[in-house]
Amino acid sequence: MQHDVMRDLAIHLNSQKSIEHRETLIINAYGQDLPLLPQTVNARVLSISTDERFALAWNDVQFPKAEVFVFNFMSKMHPLPQFVQHMKRLKVLNITNYGYNFSKIENFPEPQYLSGLTRIRLDHVSISSISKTVLMLENLQKLSLIMCKIGESFNQGISNKLTSLLEIDIESCDDLATFPTMLCNLVGLKKLSINNCHELTSLSEKFGNLSSLEVLRLASCSKLVTLPESMRHLKKLRMIDLSHCLNVRNLPLHTSSLQSIDVRGCTELHELPNLVKDFDKVKVVCDEEVSHRWSDLKNVKVEVVEEDALDTFYKIMPKGHDK
Repeated sequence: MQHDVMRDLAIHLNSQKSIEHRETLIINAYGQDLPLLPQTVNARVLSISTDERFALAWNDVQFPKAEVFVFNFMSKMHPLPQFVQHMKRLKVLNITNYGYNFSKIENFPEPQYLSGLTRIRLDHVSISSISKTVLMLENLQKLSLIMCKIGESFNQGISNKLTSLLEIDIESCDDLATFPTMLCNLVGLKKLSINNCHELTSLSEKFGNLSSLEVLRLASCSKLVTLPESMRHLKKLRMIDLSHCLNVRNLPLHTSSLQSIDVRGCTELHELPNLVKDFDKVKVVCDEEVSHRWSDLKNVKVEVVEEDALDTFYKIMPKGHDK
């Protein structure tokens, strides 16, 4: 409550300043109701929500201090504002399409204009036209793809320069069938989440090259059956989440660093108790009906989680998206 009050107060005080001097600038521009902007705006955080009638006149506006740009729109094809390539301090880019169809992003800057980016979040867009740029961002630390159309974006035979990447988050990308081999050379990657990707059937055999991986989440990937044997080389892996992966039958493990594993809904994973019996201490999150499998293992701490049946149903059922 107190946090909300302080936030609302900060927003109110910020809105009292002239546009060119606001720390945070939030613009909701739909139809012909487009505010006039000064030539230079010094906001550190810029958020624009618009439709297909984005004001072209804004392309000449300068945002020299902008570090965060949030761009929300509703159209099948949308150009990124030209002023983005002049945001020399930009660190965070968040693009969300609220329309029904996947959106193709036009006018995406070349890598040299986005060299300072540390985080990118793309939501409900087709990334085929921008993936080459993304793969060249040497300072990028986190990449999030939410309900995106991936296609062959990461299987085009080009190398990547994502030497600083620490975290990848892929969620509800229904055309992702396998984890791309070309991303298996990210030796600095520490966290990988692939959730609700119901067409995912396999991970690359080179998956074991992710030598720094500490956290792996593969929740609600209902068609995933086998995991690569190369996972035995993930010596730093601390946590695995396989919850609601209904068809997973194997889990290649050979690491004493494992601390936690979530196997709720993994009805086909019968061999797991034998895999972890020699580990030091492991927390296993599971359903009540399989908790008895761990009763004789003193090194295992069992956490039984009972979920609402309807909630579980929604987790394991693919969500309908356009193609």
